[in-house]
Amino acid sequence: MTAGSENTIGSLAASLGLSPLPRHIYAHNADGSDIAKEKRGVAFNDHWFDQLNGVVGVGAWAVVAGDCVWVVVVSGGVDRALPPRGPDPYPDSDGPRCLFAGNLYRRGTQPEAHRALIAKLNSLGAWLRRLDERGTARLYVLGTGDARALDSRVVTYLGVVPYTASWDYLRHADLGVLVAAGPFMHNNESSKLYHYLRAGLPVVSEAGFPNDFLVREAGLGVVVENGDMHAMAAALLAAGERGWDREHAIRYIVVHHTWDARVETYDRLIRRHFPG
Repeated sequence: MTAGSENTIGSLAASLGLSPLPRHIYAHNADGSDIAKEKRGVAFNDHWFDQLNGVVGVGAWAVVAGDCVWVVVVSGGVDRALPPRGPDPYPDSDGPRCLFAGNLYRRGTQPEAHRALIAKLNSLGAWLRRLDERGTARLYVLGTGDARALDSRVVTYLGVVPYTASWDYLRHADLGVLVAAGPFMHNNESSKLYHYLRAGLPVVSEAGFPNDFLVREAGLGVVVENGDMHAMAAALLAAGERGWDREHAIRYIVVHHTWDARVETYDRLIRRHFPG
């Protein structure tokens, strides 16, 4: 998609109607070389046009301008309707249930990401155990990937369950955990964040995900510095003591970030800019 003028760009931006808009967007030059990180545009509500690179970022969208070829990062989403609530699937526990639900990767496919996630989860579980005065907080991990290196003394691996059954793990957890494989996750949104918030689960997230702003906008959780598992464990324990407006967060996600909302955005965009 190309834009011949800033007027076209502004029209495209306005037509999307997305709120909020901030996303990390990045690109490569026409010859395939990377654009330096410090020159990569970041799109915000009031900053759609980057004069330095001659590009436009509109939420998860980017418009090609000049000789830059920009990657379009399509936002994820979540179901509007959920399966009926089921019984508590967790083993007996008295303390806060801190849940990481996601892909651990496999050693043979993404070894660096796998090592990073395992190390962070083991460290987080250990810090939770150390900081919790009652000694009852527990980190649970649900999802695919190689879990053999998880430290069972501080982390409980729940295995893999069908998608419909996974919602009860979110509903009966106390806190959702987001850890990143690196400090800057570029175009790799956290899909689990949409699911946590749709379930009304307070979230503690490492900074660096393109969609971590959802935590703030939904008002259900906190974002902490990337790479500090001590701080994350402390934030989880503090979040477990707070009162949260879960219904507000659920309404926010249902209105703005379900797949139905995404379809409405695409439909509006296509009808306006590609009529007929």
